[in-house]
Amino acid sequence: MKSRCVVSFAYKSSGSKIFKEKVFDCYHVVCQKGNWYVIGFDHGTADFRVFALSRIKNIVPSGRSFSVPKDFDIHRHIDLNFGIWNNPEPPEEYEFLFSAKMANYVLEREWHKNQLVAQHEDGSVLLKFSSNQKKMVFSWAMGFGDSVTVIKPERLREEIREECRKMAGKYGT
Repeated sequence: MKSRCVVSFAYKSSGSKIFKEKVFDCYHVVCQKGNWYVIGFDHGTADFRVFALSRIKNIVPSGRSFSVPKDFDIHRHIDLNFGIWNNPEPPEEYEFLFSAKMANYVLEREWHKNQLVAQHEDGSVLLKFSSNQKKMVFSWAMGFGDSVTVIKPERLREEIREECRKMAGKYGT
């Protein structure tokens, strides 16, 4: 990475059983929740990508060099407070209402650097933040089960409704 050398490697995505060859310009290496990732330009897709270092093998330097584009901003692609999924779309505003039984748990943590938290008279807690990590926010919210209600965005409310329907179908309801 320091030498800005184009590399090739074999990569197996999280949902694949086979390795695929990649040609890549490595811009950054980051640790997200104990896992290491490389972020840069994938020549095959002609786009920015994030690859898990644990699923890379057979790295070969090409001898060709590259330059990181001056307008590349890592924060447009990932949000290290919530996830490492590459998503260059602008952040969305999220609002969650947590039940009173979750109040202490929610209040004692920093969930996101830009969060706003308010406790209501009934003990429930409103948490607001913005992020571009749609997939991770979805999984995070699902993990709270019925202790959380998604207020915004409506798209996330609909996705959770659909996932709950699928889950209920698996359990005979």
